[in-house]
Amino acid sequence: MGILPLSESEKTGLAFEMEVFGVASSGLRPWSSYIPFGLALQDAYNHQPAHWDPTTPTTRIGRKMYEAVARHLPEEVRPMLRFYVAVGRSLDECHGIDGFFVVDGWRKSFVGIDLVAHRRKNRTCKFNRNGILIFPRHRVIGKSEAEIEQTFDEAGKLIAEKLLTRRRRQGTRNQFVAYTARK
Repeated sequence: MGILPLSESEKTGLAFEMEVFGVASSGLRPWSSYIPFGLALQDAYNHQPAHWDPTTPTTRIGRKMYEAVARHLPEEVRPMLRFYVAVGRSLDECHGIDGFFVVDGWRKSFVGIDLVAHRRKNRTCKFNRNGILIFPRHRVIGKSEAEIEQTFDEAGKLIAEKLLTRRRRQGTRNQFVAYTARK
């Protein structure tokens, strides 16, 4: 285990992680082999930084992100929303997820976020093919307060919709299982 030399993009990415979560992976690569997703998710869930509260993020950007998601959820769901840090854990290193939202008590309500520092033309907040929200740094750093709010609102809506869609699918699946079990 050791520190690897970091590119300028990685240094910028670490700075962005610090702005959002108050922690960064520091270039450490402690995971010597692949960790399956379920175990990596449990590892991140069980090892939150001491300063981080999943219901009240301690950083300004983390709080804005949490509040944006909560705004797009039904009022009765908002108290169950949690925002967890995965930076520097196996979920980050093996699966590229820096943080994730869940709704407490909802099975399979996970929505991951990947903070990206590199700038690509016309890059917006969107889901990749694995269902992880790509959140580009250039959408919030050096922007006006109105532009920042719009970006968080867009991302918050995407995340809330994904959480609610997964809940509906889970509910449908559970109803189907209950229905077929009665026959």
